[in-house]
Amino acid sequence: MLKQTILAIILMLSTEVTFAAVTLLNSSFLGSKEFEITHALAIADNGDVIVALRTNSPNYSIPAGAYLNTYQGNFDALIVRLDANLTQLRAATYFGGNGDDTIQALTIAPNGDIIVAGITRSSDFPVTDGAYSRHKGKADSFIARFDANLTKLHSASLLGGNNEDYIRAIAVAENGDIVVAGWTGSVDFPTTEGAYMKQYQGSSYGDGFIARLDANLTQLRAASFLGGSNGDFINTLAIDNNGEVVVAGKTWSVNFPTTENAYLGKSDDNAEAFIARLDPNFSQLVAASFLGGGKNPDNTDSTDEIKTLIIGPNSEIIVAGSTKSLNFPTTEAAYLTKSPDRTNGFVAKFNSQLSQLEAATLLQVEVINSLGLAASGEIVVAGKTISAHFPNTEGGQAQGGFEGFVTSFDNKLSELHSSIFVGGKEYDEVTHLAITSANQVFAIGWTNSPEFVTTKGAYLEQFQGGNYGDAFVASFEGIVEKAIINTNISPLEFVGIKPSYAIGEKMNIDLKVKFFPNSICERADLWLALRLPNGPIFYRDNSGVNIFNLLPVAFQTDIKNKIETNYHILKDIPVIPELAGEYTFYAFFNLEGKGIDNWMDTLCSEIVRVKISLVL
Repeated sequence: MLKQTILAIILMLSTEVTFAAVTLLNSSFLGSKEFEITHALAIADNGDVIVALRTNSPNYSIPAGAYLNTYQGNFDALIVRLDANLTQLRAATYFGGNGDDTIQALTIAPNGDIIVAGITRSSDFPVTDGAYSRHKGKADSFIARFDANLTKLHSASLLGGNNEDYIRAIAVAENGDIVVAGWTGSVDFPTTEGAYMKQYQGSSYGDGFIARLDANLTQLRAASFLGGSNGDFINTLAIDNNGEVVVAGKTWSVNFPTTENAYLGKSDDNAEAFIARLDPNFSQLVAASFLGGGKNPDNTDSTDEIKTLIIGPNSEIIVAGSTKSLNFPTTEAAYLTKSPDRTNGFVAKFNSQLSQLEAATLLQVEVINSLGLAASGEIVVAGKTISAHFPNTEGGQAQGGFEGFVTSFDNKLSELHSSIFVGGKEYDEVTHLAITSANQVFAIGWTNSPEFVTTKGAYLEQFQGGNYGDAFVASFEGIVEKAIINTNISPLEFVGIKPSYAIGEKMNIDLKVKFFPNSICERADLWLALRLPNGPIFYRDNSGVNIFNLLPVAFQTDIKNKIETNYHILKDIPVIPELAGEYTFYAFFNLEGKGIDNWMDTLCSEIVRVKISLVL
């Protein structure tokens, strides 16, 4: 009873949040005596941290049993796996051949396999038997699939034509297919029958491309160019709940294809950001828009580029990057609508069809490299800055040169919640971030600062990089607040409910589940609770309509991906005098199987609350 009473007290508190100071939880260097730079980050289901790096070190500490523990020469790709506390190197492997090899993107398959993609210039790159392609051009894209412990290369394939091909982004589709996107200079890049754009468009400047391969990398299921008559770069991609693929980047093509009703269908600029949505087979351009401010009035560089994107729980598209445009479009309630700096970061949110700019703000930094969405709805970004106007909410000072940063906004991009420097006295940059279901923020990047702060017991406490710099990984608490935050973007809504009921009326109350935020928790339980006038909390179970009891149990368990349905909470309940008083209903998503003992660490949505009064 005490636990329920405490929960009730917490749930009755105001949803106005005072943010605590950001805390550095754990921090470690990742490098060696040579040079390493980070290129990708993912968090495994058990909390392990997986990082892809580029290295020219022949003596990186590779655990026994790794797929490849020997440096191959030039620059090699490197994958490392650490525990969540950043104290132990659980697994690591080199990857590549006799030339330069770089992993540009990384993701984790549902079974825990680690899938990477990038570019290789190695003539002996390790392609596996049965792979879709062994073709070698000037520089080929590659995709490779490892087991979770990095001991076995399950499959690896090249992808490209006779010129240079660069994969920049990767994702796993619901059916297990692997979707990649990037840039190609190859006129003969392979496209498939029925593709939206089968022919190369980009002259000598290159085109964007999107490709889908089966899970074993043996078959090219779909592939299309995407671009105009000039250069087009795809930097990032995400897959929506309906399987459609959203990509974004930068184009120099004024004839880049856009769709009717696009937010910005035409551009006279020579370097504009773009966003595009395609059907799962890349046969149709569902929606596409430019994003930028057009040419600067003084004819200075006005380049706009999207570096990263995510899809929100309501299919909204959130993008971030950098702009040199003096007229970059922001929205009225934005945190920052104008900036005295010539170069700024930006964050923008569109509706699913790219016809409406719902929110957009500037941030006084050089570039935003990475973007995340927290369970509370907060939008978190990271990158590098040298701006004297950077809004550091922790009261610290930049220590020198470029600094890494992590910043969080409310979901409407109107309020800055927290903003911190990440670095030391030399060059520092955050390249990627990830947010856990417990609202911890992990950041990786590169630093040339020997005094970069690490935590006691870290895997590598001391700077390793000499004059060449070092990779790092760090985790923070407080960037995203562990609190109930009203984001006005709730996946849950009580319907059919009235503020008050008179004696003799009947109550019929439903819970409408509009969407499930699977970008926050892949699987979750749905909880329903009812606080009685005298204080006790009762929980709705799934044994039948109108069934509540004191035992804390979830209403619906193991909910995955997008759902949309109505649940009957109360049906035809007559209001009698004995029931008079004020009642409060609560609904929320919680991480699958976690109960409510540590509910503030495991929430997957805001807590929806509604009160009713039964009056005599």
